[in-house]
Amino acid sequence: CAVLGTSTTEMHAGLVRKSGARRVTLVFDGDDAGRKAAWRALDGLLPLDVDLEVAVLPNGKDPADLCREGSEAFTAQLDHAQDWFDFLTQGVGELKGKEQAHAVDDILRLLERLTKPVHRSSLHAQLAERLAMPLSTILEARNHIRRGVREPGYTLPPPNTVPAGGPDGDGRSASGGKVSEKKVDKREVDAYKAAVGSVLMDSALVPRIRSLVDSCPNVGLKAVMGAILALYEDEDKLIDESSVMTQLGADPVRNHVSTLVTYASQTGLPPHELLGASLQTLDQLARHKELSELKARSSDPDLPDEARQELVIQITHKTRELQSGSVPSHLS
Repeated sequence: CAVLGTSTTEMHAGLVRKSGARRVTLVFDGDDAGRKAAWRALDGLLPLDVDLEVAVLPNGKDPADLCREGSEAFTAQLDHAQDWFDFLTQGVGELKGKEQAHAVDDILRLLERLTKPVHRSSLHAQLAERLAMPLSTILEARNHIRRGVREPGYTLPPPNTVPAGGPDGDGRSASGGKVSEKKVDKREVDAYKAAVGSVLMDSALVPRIRSLVDSCPNVGLKAVMGAILALYEDEDKLIDESSVMTQLGADPVRNHVSTLVTYASQTGLPPHELLGASLQTLDQLARHKELSELKARSSDPDLPDEARQELVIQITHKTRELQSGSVPSHLS
């Protein structure tokens, strides 16, 4: 159980994540400040895979008051905690017109913080049922919220792709230095940019980029990922644009951190979906590269027949994988 006050920030969410807690009960007083604080706390905690409850205290009481009264009084309040989604939707059905529309939009924005699509879809259906609305109306409102972060005229990328273009897509570092003489696939750099941008938008996703650092062909992006991971290891540090820029110190790449966030937000995709698409793109590009290398090896005229046969089997297997579009489960 974690008890958080009205000053709850994403840093506190990071501490909860590091603790390994599986259940979190938010305890707040019942005034407007307490309710707003509960919403802020949920914004930071919903991306974590934990069970969340909210205990609203009687007016005039705060968690510190209960703690002074002893553990029994505090435990009694925890026993009356309600599910976080019940807390969010309480009273919304009684609202009318624009007031209800604004309340629903606020709920839908929080639901976008969930990392599991099935969970989100289930709660969309529950919200529609509780408000006696068609699910299509709820989904239309959700789509309106998602469109709100796109630039006019921007088109969502097709499945399994990330948007092209943007800074540092030519194989150079953000500071302008040449990475290597080897040609870098721009799609690969764009996928890394989208991945880093998505993590800057949602620090709960940081663990998923650990495996990308060593293979990143762009030294500028590699430096940004290194700074993010260094902050992640320090449980007292908040991960955002400002802290990452500070962590980078005098490295010129710090000037491109905000650009990466803009680049990611222009897709209109929630951070977890964008990261998933980026990882999938990188996986597919790696498979194409591996397939090309296998074909090159199989064309060696000095290769023994037995070894060539084995390579043909591998090539057939890799080709089928690419045609089916299958990806490893950890990228889905």
